[in-house]
Amino acid sequence: MTIKKIAGRYLKNEYENGKQFGKNAEYANPIITPPIKIPTYDENIQQEQQVLLVPCKDAIHVLSLETGSLISEMTTQGMNEDEPRNIFSITLAKISSSDENMKHGGTDYKGMLARLSANDDSSDFDHMSAKNITMPEFPSTEWIILAASNDGLIFEWTLDSILSHSPIESRSHNGTPLIPYRRALTISFDNNETKGGGIYPLCGTISHLSCAGYDVSRLYALVADAQKKDLCHLVSVNIPEYIDNRSLPSNSNLDIIPSTSKLLASFKKDDHNQRILKYGKHKQKSKLPAVPTLAMYKSPISLLTCLSSPNDSISKHKQDVFIIVVQSRGFVIFYATTPDPSSSKGIVETDLVHFPRKKLLPSISSASISPHGKDLAIGYEDGKIDVLIDIFKLSAKYLEVLSEQEGSDKTPTIRHPAESMLTQTSHWHAHEVKTMCFIGSSSSRVVPSLVSGGEESVIVFWSANRLNHPNTTIPRISKGAINQIISNEFSASMEIVVFCLDNTIQLLHGHNNAIRWKKQGIASASNEPVHIAQPETSKFRSLSKIDAPPLLMIDPRTNLPMLTRLRGAPGFIHWFDLKSGQVVGELEVVAYNRVSRKSSLQAAYPRPTVTHLVMSGNGHDMITVDTMLTENKCIGAHRRVKVGDHKFQNMSFTTTIRFWAWEGNSGSEKQRRMEMPYELIAAMPAPHSINGEISSLAISPNGLRACSLSIENNSFHLWGKSLPEDTGKNKLTTPSSPLWKRLYKITTPAGYSNLNLHANQNNNLVSFSADGSVLIVSYGSSVTLWDHAHAQILNTISFHQNILDVQFMKASMDTILAVGKTSISAMPPFKHGHLGEFWSYQMSKSFYEKKAFSEHRHKILVAPFASSKEVLVAFRILNDSDTKGKDKAKDQSKIMILDASTGEQKKRLDGTPYCW
Repeated sequence: MTIKKIAGRYLKNEYENGKQFGKNAEYANPIITPPIKIPTYDENIQQEQQVLLVPCKDAIHVLSLETGSLISEMTTQGMNEDEPRNIFSITLAKISSSDENMKHGGTDYKGMLARLSANDDSSDFDHMSAKNITMPEFPSTEWIILAASNDGLIFEWTLDSILSHSPIESRSHNGTPLIPYRRALTISFDNNETKGGGIYPLCGTISHLSCAGYDVSRLYALVADAQKKDLCHLVSVNIPEYIDNRSLPSNSNLDIIPSTSKLLASFKKDDHNQRILKYGKHKQKSKLPAVPTLAMYKSPISLLTCLSSPNDSISKHKQDVFIIVVQSRGFVIFYATTPDPSSSKGIVETDLVHFPRKKLLPSISSASISPHGKDLAIGYEDGKIDVLIDIFKLSAKYLEVLSEQEGSDKTPTIRHPAESMLTQTSHWHAHEVKTMCFIGSSSSRVVPSLVSGGEESVIVFWSANRLNHPNTTIPRISKGAINQIISNEFSASMEIVVFCLDNTIQLLHGHNNAIRWKKQGIASASNEPVHIAQPETSKFRSLSKIDAPPLLMIDPRTNLPMLTRLRGAPGFIHWFDLKSGQVVGELEVVAYNRVSRKSSLQAAYPRPTVTHLVMSGNGHDMITVDTMLTENKCIGAHRRVKVGDHKFQNMSFTTTIRFWAWEGNSGSEKQRRMEMPYELIAAMPAPHSINGEISSLAISPNGLRACSLSIENNSFHLWGKSLPEDTGKNKLTTPSSPLWKRLYKITTPAGYSNLNLHANQNNNLVSFSADGSVLIVSYGSSVTLWDHAHAQILNTISFHQNILDVQFMKASMDTILAVGKTSISAMPPFKHGHLGEFWSYQMSKSFYEKKAFSEHRHKILVAPFASSKEVLVAFRILNDSDTKGKDKAKDQSKIMILDASTGEQKKRLDGTPYCW
């Protein structure tokens, strides 16, 4: 099934493109907006609300900063377009606008409230009219939201439009209002220097956007060159004033307008050098203006901007702008003075300062600018943090002196800022510093705080003027690495929003570090930014791998989907609410050390994997099986584990079966942490010996019996639960033996021992009947029925294919549903030994006669529905991984509905079968 991303890891690795320099922006930074005024009917009531803008793959999710709830979605899809664009970066800006433009292009408050009145039948609207509506005053400037896309477009929304949607607007699949963009802009150059002049569009991917001081006239972008894969450009973007034209259809192609921009510099990929390569015109058809070209080892990881302090500015009229382009092997500071409208001169060599980093030193991983715009914090992959004091002031002074001595033969009398600046260094993190941000205000005298996070899942607070020791730490903030931390600079509450790789978003109070709210999405992506160690592949150990498919089932108690075996939440079970699109409960099955590795050259330590999960009919009893690799070689089975490039290590592999019971209502603290009230009542390591993994698991509907099958151990075990005894005083006493214990072990009967060698842990080979009296154990193409109370075989049924999944259909009569490689069959449990009386559905020959079937690269899922007497069938064939490029075949999948009585496909009224 397709799993939607809810929060957290909002842009996946699929956007990375190592062949195109400057295009591999893996994450788009979320932002917190300033307070938005909410229109009211009472002029004495002033309401404001802040929102959190979270860029997703093709939309921007608008979350309430107060509660974390989803308010709306901002889409980049036009009316005449099939697919929306991919979003790479967003930023806020203020643009000048007249009152008339605000009335037309901004928020129509009267119209919005009038529509609400017309669509509401409550008595609160009966006495209201448009003349009683209190509207905010139209300012001379308005806040806008700009989003950069993969096709070189910049989309624009007004900030007020987030809360002014009407009930008649289009909505997403979950009912969330969709906010269309107001206009889209292209980046183009009016270049009079090149031969022929004219307008030259730059249509590459815009990986970064940054607006200095939220002034739209100081908007800068990093754009990957669409023609040269090893080139990207730093551009100053000129956003024109918005002019409303109501004759144009909304979101039509006519809404895409050009924006005259200025090229500041270019970056060329160079695997060896870290220097300024050349100045002059580009060789790319001579259409780009003459700008400096710098060599960079990798694509830029960050684009930062800040306004210079009035005391540090060279310009006498306005504040100047610093543009910082950061990449792993150094950073460049561009000093952009206030441009003269009458001059068309581009920047010159003295307008930038290059801070290269030696190849042997740790790479840069993150950067952040202090609130007052004087210091720059740099985080490294070895866990160290440097705060460069007054780096912008020193850079401005350095450039000013070089500018004065330009053309002179004298040696410069000023040292490079890297040689003269003061640096404060701290080291707490064991691994890469993934993100940093400052908490504080530029107008406050209070020393700002620096917040950092990384792979350890620990938030570290520092005082900006004392980095020798952290002020405080918040451990185990998530189940994965901390990816981004942002602060609320529009409020004095010192709030921070934390995004983690386990797909969580949470808001924390800065003064007491309390979690205000937390939203958990499906953690389908890896919770580590590096490769995770795992044992060598084996046909018996497919579920022990980190890339094993997720396990999904329905909780009979809550009717919510339960997911485990998720890469972003190893060792956890998640309860997912389809209506809200969020995880509403979780259970930690097995704990593990959050320290991911010893050094940056190693792979992350192995993670636990919940390989099996079953529940009783009422959801009171639950059984899990988990596996784990450990460096303790005295326990478990021997495994050879890959821990790095061509590096292997011997580890021990352990398997544990755990029995859980529902303990009733959870406390308020558990509810706040979304912990489900299941109690671990019994656990047994190595249930099928240290060398035997559990291949299949089942529990009876009444929860009194369970069966585990091990192909490697060549046996199945029957487990029983003993109920607590009643003393007659309405009190339960603790039984003398554990609630769960193994009743007996049965070795595979003669003749069946080698029939399951084709199977793996994805196959369900054991099942109980509806009343729990009969146990099914599958061996190859044979199904054996057991009286588990007396450990006797009752019957054996032959199937024409090796069985991949077997279960009882809970209908009026217990029918065995068996799934083979290319067929699905229903057979009676105690009538003859062949398939003659019941049905069998064979997949079409054109579908299964593919290379994928011979390579065991297909999957068939079957779910019977007793209430409607239907069987839902879903199957998928993976494409050939050796084929690349445009000729690469896509994965094929199909979903259909069969009649549980006849095996025929269910059809619609027009006679066509239900098929997706």
